[in-house]
Amino acid sequence: MQRVLSYQTARGFEETSEFITKRMCISFLFSIGFLCLVCGFCLGRFAADTASNTRVEQERLEHTGNGLENVEYMRQIIIEKLQNNNYSIDQLSYKNGSLKSIKEMLSSLEYFDKLTFQMGCIIGTVTGRREPDKFVVLHATESPTMSIVIEIIKELNNLNIQYKWIPRRSLTFIMCEKHHDNNDSSINNCIDYVPTYSRKNIVAFVSLEAESLYSDGKYLTSGSDMVTSVVLETMKEHKNIEHDIFNNKICRLNIDVPHARIKYTKLAIVSDDHDDMFIVNWKNFAGIATTSIWKLSQITLFHWYPQNIKDTIDHTLTDLHDVPSTLKKNIEDKIKIITKFGNNLKDKTNSITPFKPLDVRMMNDLILNLDINLLCLDENLKSKTDVTIIYESFTNKNNINKYLEEMLNCYNKIINNFTINIIT
Repeated sequence: MQRVLSYQTARGFEETSEFITKRMCISFLFSIGFLCLVCGFCLGRFAADTASNTRVEQERLEHTGNGLENVEYMRQIIIEKLQNNNYSIDQLSYKNGSLKSIKEMLSSLEYFDKLTFQMGCIIGTVTGRREPDKFVVLHATESPTMSIVIEIIKELNNLNIQYKWIPRRSLTFIMCEKHHDNNDSSINNCIDYVPTYSRKNIVAFVSLEAESLYSDGKYLTSGSDMVTSVVLETMKEHKNIEHDIFNNKICRLNIDVPHARIKYTKLAIVSDDHDDMFIVNWKNFAGIATTSIWKLSQITLFHWYPQNIKDTIDHTLTDLHDVPSTLKKNIEDKIKIITKFGNNLKDKTNSITPFKPLDVRMMNDLILNLDINLLCLDENLKSKTDVTIIYESFTNKNNINKYLEEMLNCYNKIINNFTINIIT
């Protein structure tokens, strides 16, 4: 209508029709250009909002269920493959295998960002996506447990190829030749080859051990409280696995990092079909190891459950009849304070927004620092709060009392260093 009126007005001023036509075309082009500019602005705004909303939704899904829920189907894929694969005894025992041949096989996978072989140890590392400077370590020294680590690596490699899955934290796999005199020395030798920076940033060291997978048995675990809590939770998820919540048989490792020692110990009953029993036990063990390192490498926030340490100490003190009642009561009182602190810490952990990475890192560092302090290591890296040592000294009353006094001193230091600042 505007152009028609303009045309009629122009005719009234006796402008030529050619000039009027050009002016109308230019006006039309400017109108189209303006509309394109407006549409482009709206589309750009819409695209930016969509990208922002998509990014927020991806972060929300990533942190759902403390970082586990959105990738749970991938963990299930690995577990199902480990359970359903037709393994042979020779394949799982690696009787004829050597560390050199294992390294060559692992090198062919092109899965590791770094793979080294030195002094009887293979160390392979996969760099994490969110926290590449934090390390979760899976360790094995015996043939059946080494085969568990190898098969887990293969399935993680397949998962990476199919789904481009990269763990939140870096994963390190260590396989070593076992020292027949002492398993702890094998572990310490392997850790010595880990770079100092990486060792200081190990958030969980999981060691696999097995007496014999050819017979009926049960699983035991020991170590620092946070890591063993994750392992015990994993064992509870496997309904067909027999395990002891309270452990007084295997001691903690002599290392200065948060750790868990998972051991399959045989019972007196021996299966008639040894090969079938071996494969069943192997698959169960592989499931426990896979889920444990999956959670430790993937969860957003670590959690410390003080009830585990309280139950362990209460159980131990109940078994000790010749210990002075005042010493028992003092330890019980300190454990109550630590338990209260742990519950407060759990509430603080639950209140943290997972979208704030600095808050998450600070809380995780606090929990890991607490986990190390609860070990209360001496100059030889032996834990002063390991109840297994008490049961080993049952015949010596004086040693038990002395050990409990050292344990009490450790708990006093922990209370002074941690709980006063947090609870208040």
